[in-house]
Amino acid sequence: MMINAKEVAEYYPARYREHLQTFYAERRKKNNSPMPEHDDKSVALNTHDFDAHTGFLHVIPTEYSELFLHFFSLEVMIDEVVYTYFQNFYSNFRGYTLYPKIDFCGHGRITRKNPWCVLQYRPRLNTSHDRIPLMAQEKPLILVRYLNVTRDVFDIINSKELRFVDVLKHVQSDHDVMNPRGPMKRALEDILPQYVTSSGNPI
Repeated sequence: MMINAKEVAEYYPARYREHLQTFYAERRKKNNSPMPEHDDKSVALNTHDFDAHTGFLHVIPTEYSELFLHFFSLEVMIDEVVYTYFQNFYSNFRGYTLYPKIDFCGHGRITRKNPWCVLQYRPRLNTSHDRIPLMAQEKPLILVRYLNVTRDVFDIINSKELRFVDVLKHVQSDHDVMNPRGPMKRALEDILPQYVTSSGNPI
């Protein structure tokens, strides 16, 4: 059964935030690792935290795991783009968002250039070895919801040096984000121009 825009809006950001904090709390409990003092609502994760055997994704209800991982990846994406291209304004941005971070993917490979790496840990059906992927036509719903909420965040930040539309232009041109094998590439190609050409407000 396909998700609809109403379900996506009901999930993000409120329920997603609840799930993210539950995920963080389970990680702290199992690893006995407190949050960094400078960032008490966020933590740098690695892909092992999402592994079915060693990770903590089991605390997210299965019916929401796809939505959770896709919104997680989108938050990582924007955080990485701002960090990479707008470093002078990153700390201010970070103060408003506290988006999650991925420290590495695999065995020691830095992945600040791969926001999609956690999607490989999507849960499997109990009766099949197939993953539970979102339909291609469902991904634009997630992306549009994320962009609309994030645009409001940038409006609150209200910085001439850190405009939402400029961040999206860097998303469009970033090879790692727009990797041909990236699971959100088609949705990004279809949706981003509407926001970029209309100064962040799609027609």
